[in-house]
Amino acid sequence: MKNLKLTLITFLMAIILISCEDSNSPTGILNPEKFTAIVVGDVSTEITFDEDKLVAVAGGQDFEDEASTYLAITATNMDASMVINLYPPPNHPRSNDVISIQIKSNTPKPWTRDKEYTTPYINQLVNIEEYAIVNYWNDEDRRDYVSFYRFESQNHKIKIWKEGKMLKGEIRGLKLAIFNGSRIVTIERLDFELRPEDDDLTD
Repeated sequence: MKNLKLTLITFLMAIILISCEDSNSPTGILNPEKFTAIVVGDVSTEITFDEDKLVAVAGGQDFEDEASTYLAITATNMDASMVINLYPPPNHPRSNDVISIQIKSNTPKPWTRDKEYTTPYINQLVNIEEYAIVNYWNDEDRRDYVSFYRFESQNHKIKIWKEGKMLKGEIRGLKLAIFNGSRIVTIERLDFELRPEDDDLTD
């Protein structure tokens, strides 16, 4: 009888704790999508997106679907490659810029796997099976900065991994350049978390 009482008390305490956690969330969104990017060089900016905060500010469920478009994966469930697009929030000065990560894998559904992908130099693309290409689109000047235009890119790794329903990734100190190499940006830091299921991608 004593053990039963202890079990019931533990169960009730767990419910109370969960209820408290839920009440502290501004929107109740489970696994909110988010990213932070610090870019320096020809473009210098810091971009932070947090779905939970945006939905809270918008003041309602109607904004949730729109908020989810700021991180998106272009792929199908049969693909061995994918493109991850990250868009600054609408109130950001560079809201029309885009950060893209193109992953080429030799196995299907790369969004389900924990891997590190090399960011190769352009001449290496035909010789390797798996790689990542990172772009930064500067909409104001209509310039596209790409990782494969920098020779030292072959020494960099893009880390991608899965935690529960979330696909996470990180980039550190990666240089990107325009076609002729005259202009450069560096992604000092990029961290992101997104839900592949929002783009109809399954494990």
